[in-house]
Amino acid sequence: AKRGTITFQIKAENVFAAGAVGLVIYNNTFGIFQGVLATQPDFPVISLSRTDGEAIEELLEDSEIQASIKLTLEDRPSRNVIAEKKGPGDAVVVLGGHYDTVPEILGANDNASGTAVLLTVAGMLAEADLPFTLRIVPFGSEELGLRGSRFYIQSLSESELGNTKAMLNFDALGSGSRVSVLGNRDLTALAVEAGNEIGVEVAVTRGLGGSTSDHASFREAGVPYLMFFAEDFSRIHSDSDTLEFVQPELLEGAVAAAVALLTSPGFADLITNQ
Repeated sequence: AKRGTITFQIKAENVFAAGAVGLVIYNNTFGIFQGVLATQPDFPVISLSRTDGEAIEELLEDSEIQASIKLTLEDRPSRNVIAEKKGPGDAVVVLGGHYDTVPEILGANDNASGTAVLLTVAGMLAEADLPFTLRIVPFGSEELGLRGSRFYIQSLSESELGNTKAMLNFDALGSGSRVSVLGNRDLTALAVEAGNEIGVEVAVTRGLGGSTSDHASFREAGVPYLMFFAEDFSRIHSDSDTLEFVQPELLEGAVAAAVALLTSPGFADLITNQ
């Protein structure tokens, strides 16, 4: 199946319902394939580049083909790091961003940039008087299928999940023309407003599928979410994701916008009145 407009999860569910025993998805553009399934499927799903996918389609026009894939799987430990600034009530706001990278890649944009923003925001709010608990969670194993954030969500009790009023995710903020956000409408509106008040342009994006970063684990659990990112993903998961292509002004803008949002009266009202 060629990559298209529906999510990988829906595509997988559709072909499984039609009787398929597996799914091969190939990219609709040239370059690195990016994307994950929202949940673990019950049958094999693999991804290919556009070049390989089109080559297989050509072969299938003439006859059936057989192919094999060799996988080497290893169990290795991964950890989330959790720090907390306790607030006066039960409401919790999670600030997250993954600190792992694709193997053998430096990952300056994806996601050293988000990790740097996350830690800077946390430091700036260390002495702030907030009406909610602020929980800082750098996640592990995002690149392996959001495993760190999914484990975090699954480890929460029902009451802990209910007290989690919002999640802000910082990912791939190093390259682009502006700071962008996607997420729940109330949170995106507040982020734009907070940015305007301090002179930082915050653009709302609704065209991304939004299942390829840690906020997706919270979204699936019903937690309102907001992802901060920049629009240029062209170098992520590649050898060129290096520090020279990271734009400091984007990181500064993201930090300023996030701090302005988290300390705004509108955000406090939204969190404490849910």
